[in-house]
Amino acid sequence: MLSLAGWYGPGIGVLKASPVQLKSPESPISLIVAVHNEERYLPDFIDAISEQRDIDFEIVIVLNGCTDNSLAICEFWRQKNSRVKIIELTEANKKLAITKGIQLATNDLLVFTDVDCRPASPFWLREMAAALQKNAGIIIGYSPIIFDRSLIGFFSKSENFLTGIQYLGAAAWQRPYMAVGRNMAYTRQVFFGVGGFKSHQKIASGDDDLFVQSAVRQGIGCRIQWNPEAFVNTFPPENFKYYLHRKSRHFTASFHYPSLTLLGLSATYAGRLWMWISPIFLLWAGFPLWRSVFFLLCYLGLSYLIWKPLSTKLCEKDILKHLWWSDLCITFAWLIAGFTSLFRNRKRWI
Repeated sequence: MLSLAGWYGPGIGVLKASPVQLKSPESPISLIVAVHNEERYLPDFIDAISEQRDIDFEIVIVLNGCTDNSLAICEFWRQKNSRVKIIELTEANKKLAITKGIQLATNDLLVFTDVDCRPASPFWLREMAAALQKNAGIIIGYSPIIFDRSLIGFFSKSENFLTGIQYLGAAAWQRPYMAVGRNMAYTRQVFFGVGGFKSHQKIASGDDDLFVQSAVRQGIGCRIQWNPEAFVNTFPPENFKYYLHRKSRHFTASFHYPSLTLLGLSATYAGRLWMWISPIFLLWAGFPLWRSVFFLLCYLGLSYLIWKPLSTKLCEKDILKHLWWSDLCITFAWLIAGFTSLFRNRKRWI
């Protein structure tokens, strides 16, 4: 039951979210991105952002302890594009980079992404800004993984979708606990009103999650923007080693989640883990095979019933048939990442 609650509870929240009907924004926005040695992504990123339409915007790029050619690339594009602003920091600290970017930004409406991301449409900034103007709190967007048909691509895209169900659904039920920095927005007033990242400044990870939780504690509302035109695509990790590194880094922030949130997430994960390992124990106890796998098959069948409409709403139908084995792999990958997070240096960004 706990394993299914982890899908049906937030999943119903996403499915019940009403269509977003918004007018085009009148106020300009600032797009802020922190860059750390991303020279291979920068040219295509700036080209993609420059194609955004129906919105007045600037691009604030914070070079965060870069040691590659990122500065030269940004300077080249600044000469060609008057929208581009650059600030260079010698220290690799993402929270500091975002804070400096906000201070440099001209506009009060702020949208955030990463340099290895690509907007799903030329109206991404317009849709995020419009949602932000209607509800001056925090806008949580969705960021699909680009499907490259590799094994790590299948795995990371499925994991991203299943994780998205949980955090988007929590926000839809007005119980937000996280967002992804690849696609979120808030105002300058919200950022400084909650004290920025001050409450978790010494924690390397969790700049998005812990910021959202700080805002919620101060009564600031969140809403999801699930319009496909407001999606931001991102590349899958290069390999499983990098995936586990990134996931264990993210898990270090979970130690600072509110107790009830952490308990709920842990309980649903424990339910999923038990579903996958229970057949082994039941077979060992002498149960016949069909009885040993009965509850696991029920779990997969009932999960499919909620995964299918969610995959349609979030434009992820191409991974639906892969979710059963992905859920198995993800469950054990999270176990490994959670264990390694206990030994991570929680003050390092990279």
